[in-house]
Amino acid sequence: MTLRSKVTALTCVSLSVVALLAAPFVEAETASDSVSGYQMTAVIDRARGETVLAGDYASAIERLAGQRRKRFEASTNLCVAYTVTGDYNSADLACADALKLAKASRVRRDKAVALSNIGVLKAVGGDLSGARSDFLEALELSGELRQASDNLALLGADEV
Repeated sequence: MTLRSKVTALTCVSLSVVALLAAPFVEAETASDSVSGYQMTAVIDRARGETVLAGDYASAIERLAGQRRKRFEASTNLCVAYTVTGDYNSADLACADALKLAKASRVRRDKAVALSNIGVLKAVGGDLSGARSDFLEALELSGELRQASDNLALLGADEV
């Protein structure tokens, strides 16, 4: 199911984009565009992660979208860039690619990052139950993924 039908009435709110390095997580708040205070994770590497963190989403999309060989890092960064720019259909596809690639690699942290980003996309689209499930699964896979726990807490506050 895509979010096409659920995101038509969104307004401009804030988003934190968090950098994921090869080692521990490092936060870097950069965006203030379209995703209601939730945190997404971009990957710093040669897949334009620095470009995403700098807020140059159009350049990141332009450079990554045409790649033939899909990689987790590129799909994750596209997921974030498309979400922040409000292209939720493309974000849905990029996030799904990131999850598929993470599952194939069997790297638990990558799968947790993908699920947390998908959870943000679902929350923005109004699927709060689906978002909650994704955040919880991300935390089961990688308990140190603070973005997932912060997103889950924010989701709880949204339901009050």
